Amino acid sequence: MRKWMVVMAMVLMTALVGNGSQAWAAEGFYAGIQVGAVELEDTETDSSKGEMKTGYVLSGSAGYDFGYVRLEGEIAYRENDLDKTNISNTNADSNGDVNAFAFMVNGYFDWENRTAFTPYIGAGLGYARVEIDGKATYGSNTTVEWDDHDSGLAYQLMAGLAWDLSDTIVLDISYRYLDCDDIEIAGTSNWGFTAEDEIDYESHNFMIGLKWFF
Repeated sequence: MRKWMVVMAMVLMTALVGNGSQAWAAEGFYAGIQVGAVELEDTETDSSKGEMKTGYVLSGSAGYDFGYVRLEGEIAYRENDLDKTNISNTNADSNGDVNAFAFMVNGYFDWENRTAFTPYIGAGLGYARVEIDGKATYGSNTTVEWDDHDSGLAYQLMAGLAWDLSDTIVLDISYRYLDCDDIEIAGTSNWGFTAEDEIDYESHNFMIGLKWFF
């Protein structure tokens, strides 16, 4: 996570001290793809806590650039593997993953200037489907399995830097915070009981990609 933040900071500094090279400032319809790393906040319930490994995100988008303002639709997939689980204050031997499909409508404001670098901020609103698939064993012989999903309203906040490589191709580096609260999940024990809880899906995404203008 720190390495991604250092890389982004260096690119932003490069933009700020740019030598005034001419920007193409493309407008019109565009499509883009992005990949990156995902840091998922701990998933907590009343009786358990799951710590997640760094995961990945894949994203595709299409939209229209009006100049200083952009509007787009985005589909993204995120996945994080389970690292550690604590159930009833007991560390558990666990494995599994948490993944999410997000369908978002995003709006951006671009700070266009005389350089080839364009900083931007944005916000998005949409829908996310979160799925949990995992298994944890704790105590002497108690096992809990999760294989459940739920959906809900999601929002995201973005900040990034676009670098015009040509009049039709743009390199995009960004940070995104995605949040989808009150996801209901159910875990089933080998003793026959089912526990239902709610978690909040909060992720920090460090992404890089390309946009093509038509």
